[in-house]
Amino acid sequence: MIKTEMCRWRGLPIVFLAFTFILILITPRSWAVESETLKALIDNLEDLNASPESIIDLQRRIQNQSKENGLTVSNDEVSEIEDHLREIEQRQAELAERIQTLKSAQELLPALDANRDSNAPAPPDESSSSLESPIDFGSDIKPILSNKCFTCHGPDENQRKAGLRLDHREGVFGPLKSGGFAVVAGKPDQSELFHRVSTSDEADKMPPANSGESLTPEEIERIRMWIEQGADWEEHWSFVPPVRPDLPQVSNAEWVRNEVDAFVLARLEKEGLSPSKEADRRRLIRRVSLDLTGLPPTLAEQEKYLKDSSPDWYEKMVEDYLGSKHFGERMAIQWLDLARYADSDGYHIDYEKSFWQYRDWVIDAFNNNKPFDQFTIESLAGDLLPNPTLDQLIGSGFNRCNITTNEGGVIEEEYAVLYTRDRTETASVVWMGLTSGCAVCHDHKFDELTQREFYELSAFFNNTTQRVFDGNIKDTPPVVKVPPLAERGRWDALPAEIAAANAEVQGLSDAGRADFAGWLAGDAEAAVAAAVP
Repeated sequence: MIKTEMCRWRGLPIVFLAFTFILILITPRSWAVESETLKALIDNLEDLNASPESIIDLQRRIQNQSKENGLTVSNDEVSEIEDHLREIEQRQAELAERIQTLKSAQELLPALDANRDSNAPAPPDESSSSLESPIDFGSDIKPILSNKCFTCHGPDENQRKAGLRLDHREGVFGPLKSGGFAVVAGKPDQSELFHRVSTSDEADKMPPANSGESLTPEEIERIRMWIEQGADWEEHWSFVPPVRPDLPQVSNAEWVRNEVDAFVLARLEKEGLSPSKEADRRRLIRRVSLDLTGLPPTLAEQEKYLKDSSPDWYEKMVEDYLGSKHFGERMAIQWLDLARYADSDGYHIDYEKSFWQYRDWVIDAFNNNKPFDQFTIESLAGDLLPNPTLDQLIGSGFNRCNITTNEGGVIEEEYAVLYTRDRTETASVVWMGLTSGCAVCHDHKFDELTQREFYELSAFFNNTTQRVFDGNIKDTPPVVKVPPLAERGRWDALPAEIAAANAEVQGLSDAGRADFAGWLAGDAEAAVAAAVP
């Protein structure tokens, strides 16, 4: 009995191992199948697509083998095996469907392969360098010089070696103290810069070994190619005078209606794209209104432009929106962000600040098309003009947009310097296109302004009567009294009227003094006696 039970339990693993093996074979995600091609995958799946009859034959063989070995299987075990068979049959049906899907995909492969081959880029020519394309100084060369060379040959005068500067055009192309030139355009073999970075002589090689820096072979090749291609040097973008570009040539010239269209179409053709079809009138009205005023068109505006049948309806619509007061509001948003405008102090309790007159001045400047040079003068120094108008005084509020504080414990001198720094940095960014924050502490390789130049400029913005402590009030002195807009005309006329009144008073005063002087010069006693009854 014991022997029979032992044989019985020894046989069960054989049965389950057999069916487990079958399941592994017919599983479509087998590790062996995944590594083969699509055709081989289909062949393998078809080979494994055993019919139910073959599975039943396998079951019978297993049962006969069990009987020969004296094994017995209980009804529960038979039921379990039958369940496994049903699962296998279900998997077989799924497998047949999968094979059909793969066959359909296989039929599409030749067309896909042909299309892929026709669109595939040509394999790179290993014999040619990937650097044969034009080298851009700003993105390809300046980062190398900045990261590997500027420490010893950059803006820091105290760290500069051999008097060589590689951050300025004069240093790169000017004569060296030792003779020769750092860079000779078009001639890498005559350029000391290329010699120093490419030589194997440790005595000449740059950067030196003890610096901890080195150039990669690709970086060295980039420098060589840059010099060979003419060593084009790019100035900071804000120092490059704007030049009106020539109109690009396009193939579909009939589509172009104005100069902007030419540039748009040229880019589309470069990318292999075609212009979108023309938008309907309602959509155009909405676009123009949002672009120029920041607001959707009103119903009345839509009705007006939809009914306009004139050929220049679009141009008239644009002019109308340009003349809208909302146009100035739309344009002023970006400028006020640059000017750091806010309706609160910005520090501590962030108290309310009454500054909306400057905001409206900027809006009116756009709506009235104030010349930019005049706008600049009034923004930076409107209060310093001879006999400034009220409008010019308000414009100089640009210098009062800095954040202020009234926090206890604040060192007055420290915050006076911070306010000056804020005005200087803002003016530098807004009017010169230059960041100058790093120059506050030192000369920086990416800041065109030196530290000395920064503080020379800040001396102008340090000349102000603004208080350091704002007092947590809306109107921190000095302030300008501004009358209501409806009374602005009368306000502007008052100085002339006051001057005329003062002149009249002065004339009367002068006449009285002259009469009095004459009286003193005559017979005063007789005059008095005659005057007394």
